[in-house]
Amino acid sequence: MIEENNNGKGVSKQLMFAVSGVALLIIAVVGSAYAYFTASATSNGGVSGTTLNVQLQQPKVELVSTNATGGLVPIYDGTVTGHDSQLSAAASATKQCVDKNNYTVCKVYRVTIENAGSTATTVNTTLNLTNGGATNLKWARMTSATAVDTTLPSDNTISTDKTLAAKSGSTNGSLVQYFMVYLKNTGDDQTDVDAGKTISGTVTVTASTGANVQAEF
Repeated sequence: MIEENNNGKGVSKQLMFAVSGVALLIIAVVGSAYAYFTASATSNGGVSGTTLNVQLQQPKVELVSTNATGGLVPIYDGTVTGHDSQLSAAASATKQCVDKNNYTVCKVYRVTIENAGSTATTVNTTLNLTNGGATNLKWARMTSATAVDTTLPSDNTISTDKTLAAKSGSTNGSLVQYFMVYLKNTGDDQTDVDAGKTISGTVTVTASTGANVQAEF
């Protein structure tokens, strides 16, 4: 069970911090074919080669914790002495980022990446959070929509070298990943450093070919 945040103190409305709805914005070339040439020597000394066709589509970033509405209130993530992490409990299917007082303690997002090309590739996914001035805005990787990776990220990498399949028939190759955004509870008064901030973020997907696409949320 998620313990009451802020050590039993009433959560001020000022500490709630607005998170706008998901809005996707294309800020890189999307849906275009990226062709690359690979060559190898033949037995007679000649050179033969083929072209690679990787077509990264604009990633879709969607809010999946739809029961969690309104601004964020702080939650412990295990980095404060004397307080266990509440992230896994918050992300569970029963909680869905809402604590026992019906406050929103996190936001879970789904990233869907597609390849419309005929060549499979590996992709790296990174997240750049714009905290709007909130000192304790954090994020965590997730292994599913309801399970948090217990190792907190030390940089902006969501994942590395994940396989993105080629298009099969009329169906694009697809890869789905998740991450959580939350406001870390420090155990102290956070009104001055975290209240009333607006957040946004950019998800960047880079293929092994060097092509990359981005989406903002």
